[in-house]
Amino acid sequence: MAGPAGRPDNEALLARGVTMRTVYLDSVRKDRATVQHAEWLTGLGCEVRTAPALPLRMLALRRPPTGAIGGKSGAGWVI
Repeated sequence: MAGPAGRPDNEALLARGVTMRTVYLDSVRKDRATVQHAEWLTGLGCEVRTAPALPLRMLALRRPPTGAIGGKSGAGWVI
């Protein structure tokens, strides 16, 4: 599910002081590669949690311009 492809981007964001919080489905606990990726993220200061169910994927940004990206078609909302 998750892996090394996104590591350079994640490292760059965390190095800039961006707070990252990630929520995965509980089922990822059975996927070794995703667990290793989550452990790597937490080692860099990212907060990782799991939940039994999740809403559609969403990315929320806190600084202006603020927005969110999500929905089945990738539609965005301005908050």
